[in-house]
Amino acid sequence: MNPAGWRRAMVGLFGLALAVRLTYLGEMSATPFFTVPIGDAKGYDAWARRIASGDWLGREVFYQTPLYPYLLGVTFSIFGHALAAVRLMQAALGALSCVLLATAGRRFFDERSGLVAGLLLAFYPPALFFDGLIQKAALDLFFMTSLVALVGSLQSRFDWRRLAALGVVLGLFTLNRENARALYPVLVVWLLTFDRAASLTERGRRAALLTVSMLLTALPVGLRNYQVGGEFLISTSQMGPNFYIGNHKGARGSYEELVPGHGDASHERSDAKALAEGAMKRTLSAREVSDYWMNLGLAYVRDQPLDWLRLLGRKALLTVGANEITDTESLEAYRQNSWVLRSLSWIHFGVIVPLAVFGLWLTRADWRRLGVLYAMCAATAAAVALFFVVARYRYPMVPLVLLFAAVPLSRLPGMMRASSPRAWVGALLGVALAFIVNRTPIVTEDPTYRSIGSELIRLGRPAEAIRLLEKAVRASPESAAAHLDLAIAFQQTGDTSHAIDAFKLAISLRPDYFKARHGLALTLQEAH
Repeated sequence: MNPAGWRRAMVGLFGLALAVRLTYLGEMSATPFFTVPIGDAKGYDAWARRIASGDWLGREVFYQTPLYPYLLGVTFSIFGHALAAVRLMQAALGALSCVLLATAGRRFFDERSGLVAGLLLAFYPPALFFDGLIQKAALDLFFMTSLVALVGSLQSRFDWRRLAALGVVLGLFTLNRENARALYPVLVVWLLTFDRAASLTERGRRAALLTVSMLLTALPVGLRNYQVGGEFLISTSQMGPNFYIGNHKGARGSYEELVPGHGDASHERSDAKALAEGAMKRTLSAREVSDYWMNLGLAYVRDQPLDWLRLLGRKALLTVGANEITDTESLEAYRQNSWVLRSLSWIHFGVIVPLAVFGLWLTRADWRRLGVLYAMCAATAAAVALFFVVARYRYPMVPLVLLFAAVPLSRLPGMMRASSPRAWVGALLGVALAFIVNRTPIVTEDPTYRSIGSELIRLGRPAEAIRLLEKAVRASPESAAAHLDLAIAFQQTGDTSHAIDAFKLAISLRPDYFKARHGLALTLQEAH
């Protein structure tokens, strides 16, 4: 394909990816899923509104990475409090990410593989889902595809400006998702080793430029944290609590609240601080709070190494498993309300991982040139498994997996005509292994309906909340909290009989549930 033809193909890919995303946004626009922010989205929305109103500096060391809420704040400053504008922006970034991935595929493999990778991302349901959320995952995708495209370009032809851009993108990525730091040593080693024709001094200069451009990008956050909190932290003070959540006795591999019932993002910082200060019996700085939780997690690793290794193995399997593990909003709940997501549901992680294994086998002869992709994928996966696994944390792996998944799809006609039995045996063994690993079961409660229903109650819309909370109790009949929220919604609409039944169900599931007992007593009193 000549350059003009490739440009036309990329314009078409962008338009197709954008059209799919806009169709999905149109489907969801009038539902409570898009009109009622919950969890992290609620926190980002409130933070961005403070920024838009003039509070640009804030008052505490960052607990969550700041790039996404500041981008929201700028958007709100321009367009007002318009979440629709944010979603449109993310849809455009998602479509551009498809083009960047196709460009990377062209550099590392060939034009056909690149185009297939871009098309897979254009129709990949979790990508549509994350592009529509008020979540930083949409930026994660854009930064990862930008990194891979820049690496592919530099591997083909070195350019100092592109190398500086690589450092800036990596710096921005770390300000959006802390575990992106794991990519820094990978890229440094790659710069020091991939171009053997350059002198060692020259390769050292390249690694230094990457480092300086990355640090300069993140430096303003460190200076800001020092000014407001007296501690120079390049990003956030969340690492310790996050490490402990995924590494303690009884951990299951995914997100768990530090305080039961406090899964909302608004509680995370205060709970981590209160518990640490209670244990240490003194006031702690943000860094000291993080260190306290990190030391607890490391003590578990040191004292129970075999138990920890079993847990780490489970997290590794979950990281590559077919399940999109939920922490606030689930793809499954959204799929039930979207024809686009339902029609594309056959494209999922459990499909693309085996295809990627096949692609790894087919391209194994080129392992030296592709080694940087292997290392980026391994580093991203390790950065997830070392902490805890949820769908949005592993999402940056998706572009790397899709690059290799595109290879067998693009070469399938040729392989069907002329491929040796040995190649097929090796590939099929790899795919079989991937299918086995990719089916690691995990059972988690879907909090989506309950979270939105609870927020509707808080907003004074209990009648709307009832329909969602009824779905929540059907999906999780053992959840006392879901039954309690449904009881409160019934109570606020004047449906005393159903409220009493729901309160009693909550108490039967948790006999010590004070809120449910208190609510039942008040409802019975009002009924008489």
